[in-house]
Amino acid sequence: MKTSGSYPPQYDQLSTIEQSIWDRLSNSVVDRHCPGHTPTFGSLAKDGSPRLRTVVLRGCDADQRRLTFHTDQRSRKWQQLQSDPRASMHFYFPKAKLQYRLQGSVMLERATERTQQIWQRMDHSAQDCYRVKTAPGTFVPEPTSRAVDTAGDHDGYRDFTRVHLRVTTIDWLFLSAAGHRRAHFAWTESGQEQSWVAP
Repeated sequence: MKTSGSYPPQYDQLSTIEQSIWDRLSNSVVDRHCPGHTPTFGSLAKDGSPRLRTVVLRGCDADQRRLTFHTDQRSRKWQQLQSDPRASMHFYFPKAKLQYRLQGSVMLERATERTQQIWQRMDHSAQDCYRVKTAPGTFVPEPTSRAVDTAGDHDGYRDFTRVHLRVTTIDWLFLSAAGHRRAHFAWTESGQEQSWVAP
């Protein structure tokens, strides 16, 4: 059902827009076919230049405003985040015509009881991503097979890590022939701020 102006009714109020954002992000964790399952994650290199890559969304905690993905602690993104925890995520849902741009700071998790539990539940092929002897991003003379690169006694768990983005701002955009609609949400020490934004 559409409201006048061809906008879904939940997009008429900032409060319902915010709830729709977290609902869609939560669904993106469990639905592998959802575009939100593989968002773009941005970090900052030591020289301040942006670095973008696709990650797999592994967790969404709306109450804590936290999004989670897994990575290898040898990767450049992990090293960048250790130097500068500021980060962003970009989601685009083509059928829904929605864009989310999130910013915040990260918490890095490695070798905890929780990571051990997750590791034990992962299938062998997923664990192999972390068993490779060659660190991600390493220049190599030629490609090699995973079977070769995972041969030996390398324990993938030592490099398995989790990244948690604590969201401080969300820029929401809905694309519509009737006119785009945009909103901004921010969380500070003094509380939450919500505002409509010119698209």
